[in-house]
Amino acid sequence: MDARVLGLLFNGELRDPGPVRPLLEAAAIVALDGGLRHARALGVVPRLLIGDLDSVDPELLAGYSGPVERYPRVKDETDGELGIRHALAAGYDRVVMVAAFGDRWDHTLANMALLLRLRRASVQGIMTDGVTDAFLIDRSWEGEGPSGEIMSLISLTARSTGVTIRGLRYTGEELVIRREGSLGISNEFTGARASISVRRGLLLAIRTRAAGAAAGGLAGM
Repeated sequence: MDARVLGLLFNGELRDPGPVRPLLEAAAIVALDGGLRHARALGVVPRLLIGDLDSVDPELLAGYSGPVERYPRVKDETDGELGIRHALAAGYDRVVMVAAFGDRWDHTLANMALLLRLRRASVQGIMTDGVTDAFLIDRSWEGEGPSGEIMSLISLTARSTGVTIRGLRYTGEELVIRREGSLGISNEFTGARASISVRRGLLLAIRTRAAGAAAGGLAGM
């Protein structure tokens, strides 16, 4: 059975729509407030608009004819959390959080925390702006990328042990990556197939490609 994929359009920065489009080919699309502005660049039509509508362009809103799930501006959740709540209630298997990075670090970190909420529900999640991707590795990952593309690993647990890295510039077996350390930062793809596994712990993977580069290896997440 094919995985059910949801594309959530956040109101952050979409730096390069090119690598994002393939991730949304089979996805249902939901816009979160001002994230409606990214739909045209991505060539998608949202089936639902969620949020308090305090940041959506009035002209775009006037041209949107789909259903709206509107919330008061004073509320306990961000629009991003409302989108994740919708994804979990609807039973999606994978969530692509588009433009979930931005110049508000509080929102960016809160969105990264939503990856943990998805993981707890056994749902795959990825944040992307087309140049930077962020996702979790709690068992294994395989993918590939052009030589020089950056892959960094940060432990979200106190220690991630039994980390094995193959196919990247810096390889290792049975490594220990600590939350307060920087061992996993700024590794590089070599053009070969890469793999990362962790025996115990949880890694945040942050992948950075050059603007205009094609997406690679995300399906192996």
